[in-house]
Amino acid sequence: LTGGLAKVQRLQSEEEETRAQESERLSAVVEGLSESVRGLVSAKDDVVQGYMESVDQVRASLHKQIVSWSAKEEMLETSLRDLKTALREEGQVREREVRGVADAIAGEHTAREAGLARERRAAEDELAKVQQLQRKAREDEER
Repeated sequence: LTGGLAKVQRLQSEEEETRAQESERLSAVVEGLSESVRGLVSAKDDVVQGYMESVDQVRASLHKQIVSWSAKEEMLETSLRDLKTALREEGQVREREVRGVADAIAGEHTAREAGLARERRAAEDELAKVQQLQRKAREDEER
């Protein structure tokens, strides 16, 4: 019985020693994994920080581009508004000038008609005087 007891104690002692070694080995593995996780977390934080900096740069660039586009759009709208106003004013000026030319043509036409009528009346009066003189001359000859 003593021999069996000694054997069980020896086996128990070996089992405890094996468990202690296994525990140390597992502790070392867990410690290694913990350090790997800490390293990965640190690397992840560095990558996330790099991405965030890149995103901030893209946002800043995009904001500058949007501001530039907005300024260009505003400038184009102002230019377009000015151009529309200038075209409208030019159209009004041209319409006034066309009306002025049309009025001048109508006035010239009226003046020419009046001049022709005066000339025609003068010619008719002169013709009437010549005819009257011819009649007088015939009457004087007949006498």
